[in-house]
Amino acid sequence: MEKILITGGAGFIGSHVVRLFVKKYPNKKIFNLDALTYAGNLENIEDIETEDNYEFIKGDITNEQFIDELFAKHQFDGVIHLAAESHVDNSISNGKPFIKTNVMGTYNLLDIARGIPNLKKFVQISTDEVYGDILKGRSNESFPYKPSSPYAASKAASDHLVSSYVRTYGIPAIVTNCSNNYGPKQHPEKLIPKLIYNILNN
Repeated sequence: MEKILITGGAGFIGSHVVRLFVKKYPNKKIFNLDALTYAGNLENIEDIETEDNYEFIKGDITNEQFIDELFAKHQFDGVIHLAAESHVDNSISNGKPFIKTNVMGTYNLLDIARGIPNLKKFVQISTDEVYGDILKGRSNESFPYKPSSPYAASKAASDHLVSSYVRTYGIPAIVTNCSNNYGPKQHPEKLIPKLIYNILNN
């Protein structure tokens, strides 16, 4: 049975990805790794917690020894990396957690994953924020990186790490740059859920 590791799977986007994989691929074992910081909530995935092909693991991607032991134990076939500090305003107030998680955490995953011989794909979930302010039209993946916040800079750095591991070590990795996600289970610190919450509560 193939083993897929999804990091940050108790968060907003991650919980939807985990649910999709658990439901769509019953022949694959889905491991959800999350540190359960303020943005992670196990209630986001309580409907699938008893599925046979699902396992939750509490852990921090910045803990190199923990990640090393986890990969040694499971020899994952694929990694979908969503775990990240992601609030722009918080990064402006204090950028250190963003560098630690987004840069060092990604480095830990990449450096250990490159030693897994059966790894088929490493997917880095990034953001359009790495392209900076777009004053007209829309950005695309050919745009130069021009991050305008510590959060965006930390994601840009992690994207470059992924690209370097593709070039240097041949790791089978891709980077995706999603934009302005919103929907069910999003943390109320974000604009749209905050507005909805405030309207419902007068």
